[in-house]
Amino acid sequence: MSNYSKQWSSKEPGYLIFLLDVSGSMKEDYEAGKSRLEYASLVINNSIKDICLANMNGVIPKDRVHISIITYNNTVEVQVSDYLSKIYENPKNTIKVRKKVPDGAGGLIEIDTEIQNWVDANATGVTHMAEAFRTAKELIHGWIREHTDGAAPIIINVSDGMPYDGISEDESKFRCIQEVLEIKDIQTGDGAPLVFNAHIGEKGSPCKYPTSNNNLGEQARFLFEISSDIPESMMKTAKHIELEAVFGSKGMISNASPVELIKFINFGSSGGIRDIGEN
Repeated sequence: MSNYSKQWSSKEPGYLIFLLDVSGSMKEDYEAGKSRLEYASLVINNSIKDICLANMNGVIPKDRVHISIITYNNTVEVQVSDYLSKIYENPKNTIKVRKKVPDGAGGLIEIDTEIQNWVDANATGVTHMAEAFRTAKELIHGWIREHTDGAAPIIINVSDGMPYDGISEDESKFRCIQEVLEIKDIQTGDGAPLVFNAHIGEKGSPCKYPTSNNNLGEQARFLFEISSDIPESMMKTAKHIELEAVFGSKGMISNASPVELIKFINFGSSGGIRDIGEN
């Protein structure tokens, strides 16, 4: 079990891993004219930007966090894996988005703006989620060989469906569960890595931060099994951002709305700024 009690610092940086499903169904519409993949990528981009801005030292962020982005469909690709300063200076490109800003008269207007983009993927193929977790596991093993006393790594997995690697759904789920169990068996100076999961499909009732798998649907039961408990050390932040989590909640949401997805990813990636509840 993870203690997750240590703060990120330049001396003992933290490790944050995003797993992003880029299978074919992620091209379906999700919100504001964006596909599931486009929207999830935008939220991840904004989260990375916020982490960088929260750790700025002049015009470059301090290297308090190492971030990896792993995309998965038929293949698994490590798209990004570096410290904040390198990530901040080397986005894959910039993308135009519409942003609402105050108009000076009490209203809002939309303007075009550009944001840094670190995700380069098209939605196609099937969902090799087990292989993505296996890749994350290998990265974590390499990380802790060099960082034995830092905060436990955090994995945030965003998907719109069950794992499927071309064999059968049951076998794919079994393989995925086994990979996650092996990740949870890894021990650092701060306990086991944390595994948080967000499902953004649109079928069924929403499920947020359950404490039991009783009365959960198939998708939510699967996520419950592969998700970590939210550590007590992160509950102050959960309360501060009005996350619907209590002691014993799993770090998971199923059938998440766009608002809940944003809140979930911001919370899960807040390791180095957990003290926002004190601000």
